[in-house]
Amino acid sequence: MLSLLHRHILKEILVATGLAMGLFIFVLLVGNALRDVAELVVAGKLEFWAFIKVLGLFIPYVASFALPLGMLTGILIALGRLSSQREITAMKSAGLSLYQIAAPVFLIAFVGMAAAVVINLHYAPQSRVERKALMAEALTDNPVGFIEERRFIYEFPGYVIYMGGREGSVMKDFWIWELDEQRRAKLFLRAAEGILDYDRGQ
Repeated sequence: MLSLLHRHILKEILVATGLAMGLFIFVLLVGNALRDVAELVVAGKLEFWAFIKVLGLFIPYVASFALPLGMLTGILIALGRLSSQREITAMKSAGLSLYQIAAPVFLIAFVGMAAAVVINLHYAPQSRVERKALMAEALTDNPVGFIEERRFIYEFPGYVIYMGGREGSVMKDFWIWELDEQRRAKLFLRAAEGILDYDRGQ
């Protein structure tokens, strides 16, 4: 009887926690990844499959925040539903103590704590490094694609770039500022037109 009731409580909490975590991961992805990366896809700076990979690499990062929120929300929802339907009262009437009823909660909390430690210490930092490497690779594969017309570009460390227009690979009204460590301009160049190239070996 105890095992059956514990499985019932465990199932309720797992379902509620899973749904809550899925919701929080989705919200955090929309708030972070889609806001920062989707505009690169729309502007043609990032390929679609690279965008999918970046989204996948964002999941461990946002999961480090979604896991504790999802655990708390799921447990509160599950226990609230059990209480509102008088199931907890029925369990107490059957002779179960509060600690016996709460045993599945402690089990899930311990598993969630272990998962949070693994995600925060291993998967989240690793996904962040891989995500930065992927974005750097996309930048080196198509550096000119990151330069939009009539917008100041800050994506290149130590430089600010502005381009008035473009005809193929030729950029019109090209401006570039080289910045020092205090982000002050130490070199300024302007050309009516030019072609930007880079050294892949650097």
